[in-house]
Amino acid sequence: MMFIRDKFRIGKSYELRTMFLIINQNIYRSLSQLRSMQRSILFLLCLFSLVVSVSGYGLYVDCTDQVIAGTPVKCTIDSDLPPGIPFYLEFNSPSAQQVSSQQVTVMESKATQYKMFDTSGLPGGDYAIGVRLRDGTPLRSDSRLGNKVSITNGQIPAATSVITLPLREPVTVTTIPPTTQAPQLQTTIQTVTTSPAVTKSVQALLDEQNKKIDEQNRLIAEQNKKIDSQNDLLSQFLSRFKSIFGWN
Repeated sequence: MMFIRDKFRIGKSYELRTMFLIINQNIYRSLSQLRSMQRSILFLLCLFSLVVSVSGYGLYVDCTDQVIAGTPVKCTIDSDLPPGIPFYLEFNSPSAQQVSSQQVTVMESKATQYKMFDTSGLPGGDYAIGVRLRDGTPLRSDSRLGNKVSITNGQIPAATSVITLPLREPVTVTTIPPTTQAPQLQTTIQTVTTSPAVTKSVQALLDEQNKKIDEQNRLIAEQNKKIDSQNDLLSQFLSRFKSIFGWN
C-alpha cells in the first residue's frame, strides 16, 4: 500500500482503495455464502442419517421352502432401499458353505424382483437363503432376510393340495387274494391313466410361465443398465462439483 500511495496521487489512490475494498467485500460475501452452503449441506446429511438410523429400510425376501432336487428355488424380493443400492442373495448348504450367489440392485420403481437358484445335482438336506448387505445399512425389525429350503431327492412327502385330472380310462382295481402266509392281508392296486391332452396342457402352462419369468429377468437387466448409467452421470457431476469448490 505504501508503494501505491507514493506512485499515485491522492484522487487516484482513493479510487484504487475503493476498488480494492469493493473486491474484498465481494470475496468475503462469496466465502460467507460458500460456508453457509457447506453448513446447510452438512446439516441435511446429518439429519438424513439420523432419520434413516431411526426408521431404517424394509427388505423382504421370500423363497420356496421345499423343492425336489433339480427344481429351481424361486425367490421374490421387495424393498424400499434407495435405488441403485446393491446386495447379494446367498444360497448356502447345510454345512454353511456357499453354493451360489446372485446380486440384486434396487430399481427406481421399487418393483418386485425375482431370482432363481438351480438345485441340479445337490444332495438332499436343509439349505438356507440369506442376504448380504453393505455394512451399516439399517433395516426395520419386520424385514425378512430369507428362509430355509428343504431339498429332497424324491417325491415331496407332505402334499398340500390334491389335483384331480380327467381320466381317459376308468380306474382299474385289482384285489390280490390272501396268501397262506398272511391270511388276513389283502393288497389293492389302483392304476390311473392320465390323458395325453392334459399332460400337454400342463406342460404348455409351465412353458408360458417360464417365458414370463425370462421376460421379467430381461426387463430387470435393462433397468439395471439404466441405473448404472445414472450412477455414472451422478459420479461425474459430483466430481465436477468438488473440483469447482476445491473439495477433496
